[in-house]
Amino acid sequence: KPLLAAAAASGEAPLPLLPEVTQQLTLMAGSAIAMCMKREQENLEDIIYAAGGFAGIAEPARYRKVHNSVSQAANQLQMMRRTWQAVLPKPTIYHALGHVTNCVINAVTRQLLQPGAVKMDQVPQLLDILDPLLICEQWFINPDALAKKRRSARGNAEQQAEKCANRYVPGLRKFKLLLGILPLTLSNIMAQWNAAELTDFEPPELKTLIVTLFPDSAQRKQCVHELENR
Repeated sequence: KPLLAAAAASGEAPLPLLPEVTQQLTLMAGSAIAMCMKREQENLEDIIYAAGGFAGIAEPARYRKVHNSVSQAANQLQMMRRTWQAVLPKPTIYHALGHVTNCVINAVTRQLLQPGAVKMDQVPQLLDILDPLLICEQWFINPDALAKKRRSARGNAEQQAEKCANRYVPGLRKFKLLLGILPLTLSNIMAQWNAAELTDFEPPELKTLIVTLFPDSAQRKQCVHELENR
């Protein structure tokens, strides 16, 4: 009050009230976080796309290039998480890190679903390359919330943890489903599709994956025809 009175007596504009200052600082902080998120997202997507997809990883040079790109993206996410943990409250970290991680996961998923991206004989190498990205699921598990869900909800701890992660990284479920079906036989993939276990995928996406993974055959033609008529 004395400061406001002095400012009024001098003819200068009154000093802003504390709530106004707090609101301005909150807006500035939110804007800074959004800019940082956008910059990190674009940088990480560039790293993933710079690998040029996942085709040809049977060749040592291609394997190293793709492996290095995915490892670099995973390591950068880890560094970003550690940095943000030091300055941001936990809810903000979950949302900000979740958004950036989701963009990376979606970029990888889009690359995997491109025509010619994956060959069956290269699946083990591909799974090895992508394994570092799966650790991100553990970043979004709130131990306190998980403990409450264990006491109040049915289902095991693994299912509850998965729900926590999918809340902040919605693309993670599709990514994990994709990695899970890559080693399967064509019959098993179609069995999961018919059991409505692969509803995260559009029929054209699954068709592209099947045509890329499996050689031409009567069975593949039948599966493609089934997917085209869904």
